[in-house]
Amino acid sequence: MSDIDQISGKWDFIFSWGSICHLRIELQRKTMIAVSKLLKPEGRFLFTGGKEADECTGKVGEYTVNHYSMGESAYEKFLSEQGMDLINASFSEVEKLRSYRTV
Repeated sequence: MSDIDQISGKWDFIFSWGSICHLRIELQRKTMIAVSKLLKPEGRFLFTGGKEADECTGKVGEYTVNHYSMGESAYEKFLSEQGMDLINASFSEVEKLRSYRTV
């Protein structure tokens, strides 16, 4: 994901399932800016992220992993500034599945 700006073309759909949340917030922003430029008009961006602004660690097997979240309202504001509108959101106990489209 940190090399996403090396991808070319225009895409209908880009998703980040359980992965963008492992990037520090500044890298999430960089990645999401690149995503907004890669999507075709009406293109969709689907990702998972925390409901609240937070930084925490967790375990995957024996490995410690970091999780970073800008929080629901910050994601919506930031992605709106990149030309994307929220079209759907679903909550689980911890994460929110978000779907955005370019306008």
